[in-house]
Amino acid sequence: MADTTVGLLTLPSEVFAKICSFLPPYSVCQLELSCSLARQAVELGSVWRGHVKQLARETSSVFLCSMLAIVKERECSIPAVFKSVLDVRLKINMMVEEIKT
Repeated sequence: MADTTVGLLTLPSEVFAKICSFLPPYSVCQLELSCSLARQAVELGSVWRGHVKQLARETSSVFLCSMLAIVKERECSIPAVFKSVLDVRLKINMMVEEIKT
């Protein structure tokens, strides 16, 4: 009997990226850590870029919009850059909350 199992990583990168767009960033990180194929699929699907763009649209964040403009101007597509942008935004928000209290 032929194996007809279809796994998440066998999906086209666009479909995989769309699924990942519904996951919070922490879950995408965990998915990347699960195996090298998952990490490659996340990178190929530009999942991190999508998360930054989505958050910029939802929040109208000047920081995120500025970072996206810089990344576009420099034609950068390195996933680590987008993860770093999300991390910096998180740290800024944490500091703002700390100042408020």
